[in-house]
Amino acid sequence: MNRVERFRGKVPIVVILYHREEDTREVLSQLAKVTTDYELIFIDNGFDDADYILGLNPASHVRNDENVGITRAVNQGLEIADGPYVAVLHSDLLIYEEGWLEHIIEFMERRPNVGLVSLIGRHCIKEDGSLDEETLVCNLPEYQDAFQPSWRFTEIAAADGTALVMRNLGFRVDESLSSLHYYDIDMSMQYISAGYRVYNANVELYHLREEYFRQGEDSGAARTSGREEDEDYIEARSRFRDKWSHMLPICRGFMDEQYYYHRVEWLKDHAARLELEYSKRGEEIERAKEYVGRLTAELDRVSAENQQRAAEIDQARDSIRGLNDELALARSPLPDSPPAGASILERIGFSLRTRGVRATLASVLGRLKPRVK
Repeated sequence: MNRVERFRGKVPIVVILYHREEDTREVLSQLAKVTTDYELIFIDNGFDDADYILGLNPASHVRNDENVGITRAVNQGLEIADGPYVAVLHSDLLIYEEGWLEHIIEFMERRPNVGLVSLIGRHCIKEDGSLDEETLVCNLPEYQDAFQPSWRFTEIAAADGTALVMRNLGFRVDESLSSLHYYDIDMSMQYISAGYRVYNANVELYHLREEYFRQGEDSGAARTSGREEDEDYIEARSRFRDKWSHMLPICRGFMDEQYYYHRVEWLKDHAARLELEYSKRGEEIERAKEYVGRLTAELDRVSAENQQRAAEIDQARDSIRGLNDELALARSPLPDSPPAGASILERIGFSLRTRGVRATLASVLGRLKPRVK
């Protein structure tokens, strides 16, 4: 068997710049540690440290007057790139494996039917154009072990645009899909439609953008479109589905026993976490029930006190009404003589009220004197 001659040229790497200057410096510094035989093509959509970029001696540095979006910027870089291979790298992806690019190029040299290699991908695209996330393939620490590939290279259907290495065959990003989304998946379908295979390389990575999401920080600096992300994603998926409906759904490669082993282990751990969470929630519910019980008892006590106070208030009101009646009676003018037919006691009472004690006593004694004789 003839030995395949090794490609010895430099691979152009297109990097889209859009703010996040500190992250970009870290990414490019790490890239230099693990990569040889490459040259940089910068497409600048908005970067505040031009001196740093020029200090890297890039093969090309295109400065756009405004943020043109990632799809337009990728095409600008691809137009400039020369040679049989070209790579596209996001400015927030750290690559830790030394010689990663050289190994991918060697693989593509041995396999002329391979048109595109990514570092993150999915085996399957669903009929509606969405990605089957259960078929994710990547070597990222934030994802469970089930998604880490078993082999050095794994065939996939959808490459993720965070890092792409392509045969420079003139394919271009479809800018009509979106300024941000689905350009990478569409590029994968272009290669597959042309008869090439798409693979994912098992390379250790760290995606800085995931850290922003975990911290709940604004990811606006990581975007290259001014539009609302979810809306744009849904629209891009719809356009992608309409364009490639004749090939969807599509799956390439397969998940081996390691995936299922790790998936089962993860599900067991997840079930245990759920059970623990359920137990904690149960304890919290019991404590809540006890608290509600105490509140209910307190409410009943307060209600009883309020009822008692209401009865006391009603009684006080009755007393006030009685006093008011007596006061009204006391304030009313007295008649000149007792009512007709009044008894002796009633007449004495009338005299006490109208004439006083002395006059009444004198009148009674006066009436009694003749009888005494």
